Amino acid sequence: MYSYVTVGEFVAFLIGWNLILEYMIGSAAGASAISACFDALANHSMSRSLEANVGVVIGKDRHFQPYLADSCFHIWHHCMI
Repeated sequence: MYSYVTVGEFVAFLIGWNLILEYMIGSAAGASAISACFDALANHSMSRSLEANVGVVIGKDRHFQPYLADSCFHIWHHCMI
């Protein structure tokens, strides 16, 4: 409310979305750390099970990253049209 009164609606809108994105990134980092701790407590059985049944998304398959970048570009392009 303070930013809305002092600097205007548009700046308050940007500040609000910036806070939402900051909270999303922070909660994702926290969730990643907690899940890594639980996986370590379970002797890495969760990560091995996911690798065997779902596959590896990032880190080991060198052909995945260009495909991911190309897919993101196509999604962005369709959103802009």
